Amino acid sequence: MMSQSKLFNPRVRGGKVFVLPNYNQPMEQQREIMLKRIDYLFDIGEFKGWLTEQGEEIELKKFASFEVFGIFDHSMGTMLAVHFFLWGGAVQVFGTKHHHDKWLRDTETHVVKGCFAMSELGHGSNVREVETVTTYDSNTQEFVINTPCESAQKFWIGEAANHATHAIVFSPLNINRSNQGVHAFIAQIRDADGYLCQNVWIADCGRKIGLNGVDNGQIWFGNVYSRGFGM
Repeated sequence: MMSQSKLFNPRVRGGKVFVLPNYNQPMEQQREIMLKRIDYLFDIGEFKGWLTEQGEEIELKKFASFEVFGIFDHSMGTMLAVHFFLWGGAVQVFGTKHHHDKWLRDTETHVVKGCFAMSELGHGSNVREVETVTTYDSNTQEFVINTPCESAQKFWIGEAANHATHAIVFSPLNINRSNQGVHAFIAQIRDADGYLCQNVWIADCGRKIGLNGVDNGQIWFGNVYSRGFGM
């Protein structure tokens, strides 16, 4: 069946992007072919309705698709899970209709490439102890995200090193010097051409023992403004 498939072919390349993964390729090549596979799936409309439609049928389709993606290549399954379940799911759960209207359709079409910036170098995924600081500026009505120390850098963030344009950032919110607890904020980290936004710094976590198609990265924020994107 795979040899006759229009997508998957283990032997004949012929320009197809869904040949069996080669885990001996350099990390950069694994990431490049991973993005080609994902772009192809977006181009054929595979993910239409994944975030903007509801119902049993679309949910079953999502889970069945992820089973197939994971069987074929865990890196591809991980990348799509970050984009749809972590980034997209956070917008769905924490956001309002305003956020849904602004972000979900663009996420479905890959105009927006999202990542999930929760884990930090100093505290892992212990969300109560994250050190990133977000301050509400009442003069501009904006949220200002800052990395105050090295242990507060967002670390091991999937899609951050090369691809993501936006991040869900988890951080305590300070209003008038009062800590309001951890909130989620949307921050743009790259523009549409893939260049880093002002006051955002990103480093590559590098080669791993596996899942080298996933571009894990580190993120630092230097007073990055997030206008109206708190959730």
